[in-house]
Amino acid sequence: FCFFPGASVMQYRSLLIIFLFSVVAPEIVIGLRGERVDIRCSYEAGYESNSKYLCKGECRNIMVESGSPAEDERFSLRDDHQTRSFTMTIRDLRMADAGLYCCGAGWGEYKLIQLNVIKGLTVVLLMYLFDLNDVILLHSSTENKTCPDLNIHPSSVYKHQH
Repeated sequence: FCFFPGASVMQYRSLLIIFLFSVVAPEIVIGLRGERVDIRCSYEAGYESNSKYLCKGECRNIMVESGSPAEDERFSLRDDHQTRSFTMTIRDLRMADAGLYCCGAGWGEYKLIQLNVIKGLTVVLLMYLFDLNDVILLHSSTENKTCPDLNIHPSSVYKHQH
């Protein structure tokens, strides 16, 4: 559950009531340690001028916010008003980057992201261990390794959503 910067207790109570009646399943994003991952979030019309953000856990620590430099230079944010979406990029992924994130455009407009960071060779097995309906698997390794028997290449991008 995300706690948004600047939200009041009454807003949290309202949000909690809504939360109890809906199941919010995070989108799963898988990235490779040492590589980069892009997390894309969309927003409704009218939110173009709102601050966009990515925070980890209970949002006590905003990793990156539009209009402000990130504390960690590995994090960046690009906002595209025409498509009403913004993309957060995390470079040089670390195992410690794994966890539950929230991205949003103002209070009430948010998306849950579960970022899993794995070591490179695990990527092939993940295709068979997970139901890919809810998994986004991003791999852009600089290694030139392929799995010819499975027709899998390191530069492949797999994206599956409901």
